[in-house]
Amino acid sequence: MNNFNKIIIAGMPNAGKSTVFNGLTGGNAKTGNWHGVTTSTLSKRAKIMGKEYTVYDLPGAYSLKPTTLEEKLAVKEVVSTNGIILYVIESVTLPSALKNVVNLLKNGKKVIVAVNMVNEFTKRGGKIDFAKLKTLLNCPVVYGEFNTRKGIQQIKNAIINYKPLLTPVSENLFNNLSLIYRAPTYAQGRLDALTLNAKTAVPIFFVLVFITFYLAFGSYGIGVPVSDFLGNVFENFNGIVDAFLTKNSVNPFLKNVVVLGVLNALSGVFSFLPQTLIIYSALCLLEESGYMSRLAYVSEKLLAKTGLNGRAVFSIFIGFGCTALSIGASGGLENVKSRKRVALISAFVPCSAKIPVISYLSSFSRAPFLFITTVYLLGVVVGLVELKIFTTVTGKEKRLPLVIELPPYRIPTLKNYVKSLLINAKGFIIRICTVIFIISLSVNLLSSVTVNLTYANGDYSKSIIYAVGNAIKFITYPIGITDGRLASSLLAGIFAKEGVLSTLITLYPNGLTLTSESLLALTFFVYAYVPCVTALGVLSAEIGKKFTLKLALLQLIVPLLASYYIYAFMVVNAVKIITVILAVLLLIIKLLRIKK
Repeated sequence: MNNFNKIIIAGMPNAGKSTVFNGLTGGNAKTGNWHGVTTSTLSKRAKIMGKEYTVYDLPGAYSLKPTTLEEKLAVKEVVSTNGIILYVIESVTLPSALKNVVNLLKNGKKVIVAVNMVNEFTKRGGKIDFAKLKTLLNCPVVYGEFNTRKGIQQIKNAIINYKPLLTPVSENLFNNLSLIYRAPTYAQGRLDALTLNAKTAVPIFFVLVFITFYLAFGSYGIGVPVSDFLGNVFENFNGIVDAFLTKNSVNPFLKNVVVLGVLNALSGVFSFLPQTLIIYSALCLLEESGYMSRLAYVSEKLLAKTGLNGRAVFSIFIGFGCTALSIGASGGLENVKSRKRVALISAFVPCSAKIPVISYLSSFSRAPFLFITTVYLLGVVVGLVELKIFTTVTGKEKRLPLVIELPPYRIPTLKNYVKSLLINAKGFIIRICTVIFIISLSVNLLSSVTVNLTYANGDYSKSIIYAVGNAIKFITYPIGITDGRLASSLLAGIFAKEGVLSTLITLYPNGLTLTSESLLALTFFVYAYVPCVTALGVLSAEIGKKFTLKLALLQLIVPLLASYYIYAFMVVNAVKIITVILAVLLLIIKLLRIKK
């Protein structure tokens, strides 16, 4: 394709580049009100007013002299391209962004300047003389709100009508900057005073988590009644199908596959969609509002003790959606050890695949909300301990201090909010209809067929999956579980975390019967053990197979020992046993010695 039909969307972080990318291409690139949303290059074909283009969305870069890996990626693309560079600027950062624009123009690049978020800027008392700016830059300049059709149309017009300019940028630009630009006033509000103060920011964060969990899992929250309603709908539907197949004398094996292997398992996972969407809703609000940047700022001192800087919060936070994406996003961090640390702690972040599993297990406890909150808090504690041990064993590397501009708090637009929820709901449903379908069907077949490949006729003890579970069930003995079906479910979770739930529903059609101690220990292990094969594949590509193997072993051993610890503490309360387990854990960590 002709380079002239190539559009590079560049600019500083949080300028609205991904919003422009979505507007031009109809894509679904992740957006948010925080710096570092885009960590890799995205591309998509687009037809703009009848003409074909390839549009690229780059990570943000503060200058053309990059420091982080993602900035280096962005600058390399910008410097080497012969296509149109659509340089998106947030109004308030115009003076610093113009330095990059001028350098690009002086190097003969085809630049269109797009100044974003003008309304908010002017409301706060800022002013930009766009006519004078366009004259001095001598390149196309558009301005407005690029999350609207009108704003995107302005950009499209500028692209279609772009003509190479022969006159260079005016040398008087920066001498006349005070006549072009007047900074807005900004007074720290009460909300910033609370969320930027370490003494109040941490309690506020946990309050937000508490509220989110209660809405999703509390007795009087939204998630539980909606989930129960969906569960009843699916149960009635499955009963109708079962009765229909029975009435028509369908083969028992085939009926078992359809009802237990497919419908029961899929509907069981699907009924937890409400809780998953509530978690996603909260994450969307935090991302779009500007809270994420505050969280990175207040986390800087804490993460510094582990060799990370506040930017790691963004990668870790992405893990709430997908562990594989979290590991991929860590590629923008400054060194390999930082990326290893993010990969290490990512197992303790509840991804969207774990949420339905944890919700299902918590439903068998006396107080689901308290139960699930305890599991999450244990995950935070064990994750930080493991990260600290890793840092102690491998040592710290030179770290870059956090450099970040705090965006103003913004109320998320309804359009972006709904779009984000729909994308996440779509992803959840697609996983159910693909990965979970395959796992559920496979588990049902393996539980219906004997090792001699004959029909088990309902006798689970003769099935293949019983033999597999029986061979590895010793791993759950220390938490009071001797049933091999649970071990088989944990094995399925290595392929996809939702596989644990679909397998449990298939193998336990009447639900689980466990003691509260065993249930808590089991749930924590499910929460924290080895990431799925997709996440491990991304990690192997990012850092290497050797480290991935060691990390997989570590994230199998540590959660397993931690679950034993939890069970022993609740049942035996034996300090000596706990001390021995901790000593063994430390010894294993030192033997593994995860290094480059």
